[in-house]
Amino acid sequence: IGLRAACTNAAALGLRAASIDYACSSHLVEHFDTPARHVAEVARVLRSSGTAFFLTPNAPWDYENPFHLVLFRPGELRSLLSDHFEDVTVLGLDATARVREDFVARRAKANKVLGYLDPMDIRHRVPRHWWIAVYSRVLPLTYRLLARSDSGGGTGITADDYFVTEDVSDETPVLFGIASRPKTRA
Repeated sequence: IGLRAACTNAAALGLRAASIDYACSSHLVEHFDTPARHVAEVARVLRSSGTAFFLTPNAPWDYENPFHLVLFRPGELRSLLSDHFEDVTVLGLDATARVREDFVARRAKANKVLGYLDPMDIRHRVPRHWWIAVYSRVLPLTYRLLARSDSGGGTGITADDYFVTEDVSDETPVLFGIASRPKTRA
């Protein structure tokens, strides 16, 4: 089939310039304090006819993830990608009502747990690295205790419950950027 995958630093890909046809950055760009470094690196390794796909949470839908450093709305993602690519389209990855209801229920459960564990909102007042340390240790335990029915396919939600849409709003969970024709560096 000719498909190869590489696991490498997303800000310094271990690939030659203009060496690949397609790249997919799924839920990665929001983890950079300077997301342009990652996008520029993806553009660097793409052939002139190449296409990159960027998936990232839509800022209004993101929830309490201290590892997400920069969140995007559609125009912000479009602007970032346009700095490095000639052709950019930003679509949405949306979901059925069943998925949305499941998400609302999970968020309500998370808010309840956070309200119990952090009633004075200390997590937003301490140094970020403290919050990350606590989050990293507490989240797996919380999932084991509270999310048993939400994992392993227990919800009945499948890939058929998601779809790509041009109608992107604050209610769209995920942004889907398609970027092609990398801009040449001067």
